[in-house]
Amino acid sequence: MNQRGGVNCRRALQSLLFTCAAFVLAQPVGAQAPATAYLRWSVEVVDGLQAENGVTFDAFGERSEVPLRVTFINEETDQVLLVQPSFIDNVDVTWHHDGRAVPVTIQWRAAEVIAPDEITIPVALRIAIALEPGGRLTLDAVIQKGGNDDSAFGLGEHRLTLNLQRAVRSLQSPLGTPWVGRYVESGDITVRVIEARTATDARRKRLADASKAMARSDSNTALREYLQLVQQDPSDIAAHTGAGQAYMELGRFKEAIAEFELVLPNNVGERSLLPGWLAYSYLSVGEDQKAETLLVSTYGNEAGRRQLQQFRAAASKLKR
Repeated sequence: MNQRGGVNCRRALQSLLFTCAAFVLAQPVGAQAPATAYLRWSVEVVDGLQAENGVTFDAFGERSEVPLRVTFINEETDQVLLVQPSFIDNVDVTWHHDGRAVPVTIQWRAAEVIAPDEITIPVALRIAIALEPGGRLTLDAVIQKGGNDDSAFGLGEHRLTLNLQRAVRSLQSPLGTPWVGRYVESGDITVRVIEARTATDARRKRLADASKAMARSDSNTALREYLQLVQQDPSDIAAHTGAGQAYMELGRFKEAIAEFELVLPNNVGERSLLPGWLAYSYLSVGEDQKAETLLVSTYGNEAGRRQLQQFRAAASKLKR
């Protein structure tokens, strides 16, 4: 289910729910017409453990490079967005450590397009990409030290800033004219590079390793990591939640439901994706009433029923 060229269940649901590390302020570009299209984007550290604030990631151990995943979504429009190869060349990256600017480079490694029907298609980096309305473009990259500096990213707190101002100028409409829309010009994330010295750090590192396995669609490895954490501490909420995500990716929805129901009382709030994951799992085993009740109680009557219809459509596509 989560193979390339197929459907990634967890990513599909994240596009229908609130996503962490997403930059949500809107910057208009172009003046030919009122801006309606919205280019939403987010950044995550692939081998980092995301903090509750959504924009801080803990990475364990000094490293020579920091792997990133940047996601762009073509929203609030019925027009295709043309992403030219020069787009990624003009994404500006800055890195600060202890308040000091550190020269870095960004190396783009791979790209995928996730169509509105949730089919994932690997694409080449050096070709123009047509991003359909509601489509997502994910770019995998690594940050490396610039110049002749081959030292590792040291322990401590780092700040990564991505600025899209120059990159957005290369975006085009289907007619080849400059894109007119809204976007966030710049966004920051904090990367805390730490050592796993205590039992708590060791647990967090294992969570990060499991998250990294999920990011590369290795759900079986991730599940083993999460279940080992659960065995060590049956009250570990994060491990139970991760196990539920892995079960969901593997299509083992009854087991996913058991994990999500166990931790749901501890994972409510406007940033939590758990109610959506649980509702989707309910739908996947035919428990539609439970899904509807959960979504309406979490998001309200109108938003909950709208979410229900979107989940039903996504679930039906996965069953094809």
